Amino acid sequence: MNQISNTLTSLTERCASFDDLAYRLLGESQIQTDIDRLNKVSGKRLSLPDPKSCEIVPYEEGMQMQLLKFCLWHLAEGKGLLMPGSIELGVCRVQKEHYLFNIPEPVTFFDEDPNKYFFKIVETARKKVQLICLLNMYDKLQASYSAPRCEGFQMKLTTTCDQEVQTDLHPIPSNIDREYRWNVWDYRREAIRLANIRTKRTTSVQTLESSRAIPKSTQVYLDKVQGTQTRVSRSTETEQRRQTTGLKVIEPSAPSPLKVYALTLAQASRSGFNRNGER
Repeated sequence: MNQISNTLTSLTERCASFDDLAYRLLGESQIQTDIDRLNKVSGKRLSLPDPKSCEIVPYEEGMQMQLLKFCLWHLAEGKGLLMPGSIELGVCRVQKEHYLFNIPEPVTFFDEDPNKYFFKIVETARKKVQLICLLNMYDKLQASYSAPRCEGFQMKLTTTCDQEVQTDLHPIPSNIDREYRWNVWDYRREAIRLANIRTKRTTSVQTLESSRAIPKSTQVYLDKVQGTQTRVSRSTETEQRRQTTGLKVIEPSAPSPLKVYALTLAQASRSGFNRNGER
């Protein structure tokens, strides 16, 4: 509570100093209220000698006013300054919408380029989001992204692009020892674990059901193409006989009806004649 009280006290002192500064800047001039400003323009009317985009119409009961009856000129040029508009000046009709002004002079500039001031209002609402709810500008802001230039509340689309930045995961090589121990209790736990391992043993049991899960492989030899020959055809060729003994036909040198036979000695010995010439 003391801290909150001290904070409020310091803020009060700062606000008081700002008030003094404001009064010194004003000097002898007096601060005008909204009623005082409206009384200054009483009896005046909005007028357009040569209307281009706007139309001045009298105010009627039940007429739907935009911007919560605040002055369009001050809201656009004053960067969100809320000044009540005067219905006695008349109503400015633009694109079937009705707006009020606080002073009659700016309506001439507004008639030359209404979209310029509509765009300023939209940009101001983007920077001061509280004005969107206050002035009920949700629909206008949504339509400003897709509306063409001639429809007033247009917003410039922000040009965007996709960018990626990649940095090294570890610019500096790390030297981290996962097995490093600095606490004596860590060494104690490690010693107990190693001591318990010495008293342990590993056993395994295999059943008939579990043996089926063991991968098995069998290697076979493929059939080979073989052939066996059991019969061979063979032949023997004898030498040609030469007649060295016996009868030989002697061809005569001249044509003759006679045939001459020569009998060799070997043939004669084989015949039935003996040595004496007897048979």
